[in-house]
Amino acid sequence: MFRGVNWNPGATLLWSVAGIVLLIAVAVLPALGLKAYCSTDYSQQPIAYHITEDGEQSKYASPQTSEPPISIFSFGKSGLGLPSTIHRSETADYSAQEPNAFGRRFFCEINGADYTLALFTVLLALSTVILSFATLRAASAAQNAAEALPKLERAYVFAKSLTTNSIPSERVVQQDASIHMIFLTYAFKNHGRTPAILQDMRISAGYLLEAPPIDTSDGEKMPAPIVVSAGDDWPNNTYKFPLAGYDFNRATAGNGFIFCWGKLGYQDIFEKRHEVGFCSQWDFDSQRFVVTKSDRLNYYD
Repeated sequence: MFRGVNWNPGATLLWSVAGIVLLIAVAVLPALGLKAYCSTDYSQQPIAYHITEDGEQSKYASPQTSEPPISIFSFGKSGLGLPSTIHRSETADYSAQEPNAFGRRFFCEINGADYTLALFTVLLALSTVILSFATLRAASAAQNAAEALPKLERAYVFAKSLTTNSIPSERVVQQDASIHMIFLTYAFKNHGRTPAILQDMRISAGYLLEAPPIDTSDGEKMPAPIVVSAGDDWPNNTYKFPLAGYDFNRATAGNGFIFCWGKLGYQDIFEKRHEVGFCSQWDFDSQRFVVTKSDRLNYYD
């Protein structure tokens, strides 16, 4: 499973259980309600009438009756919407009982196939809604995975080392007019999982009273791109700069610092450009360069 994918097994299980309970409730509760509502014996209670007109040829017509007969249709015992026996009788009594209430006819006189189809339609609609939520969650997880893949597999290049043997190890006073050539050796390492293509670099060093300013411009293009494989170094790079005796004396007295700073631009296998900034300062006590505490100068993207 990719890191960064927003997938919660507990929530997924909870949604699944809730969906199953909802489906059972939709299937069982209406059936129980219909059973209680429709199980009463309504036999001989009329549900429809048909009056034979004078012009009709009806087998119910009789010379003994001067008025057209009334055909009365009534149900026998009904339960759970299943078909029940229909009784048909005749009467000439227009004051006969009115047909049963609409609610009972609507819920109790439908046949089993209609009830099953309606219930299936409701369950299908609910399952479609639940499936749509699951689809949205799966799409969101897939999108998160796609976004996390470049971050997991890309190259990450950082400064590995910065050393020199040119700075005097003792705090001796130098002649103000003297010039010292300081030679630096630096290296970078690719800590990512895929190769990095080094494209440009900017490096500077010298005496400053405070941390160097931020340079937003790109570095100088390399003569040819340099490929650094995953886990490999870009070692044995050198840089030299002049340091005046006067600046050295002020730095040893704690009035200013000797900095080395810059940035490296590279491209990952997803064709996206990245930068890593670096800045270190010379520590006279430990006789080495230490990383400057500055997020503005020591950064990566």
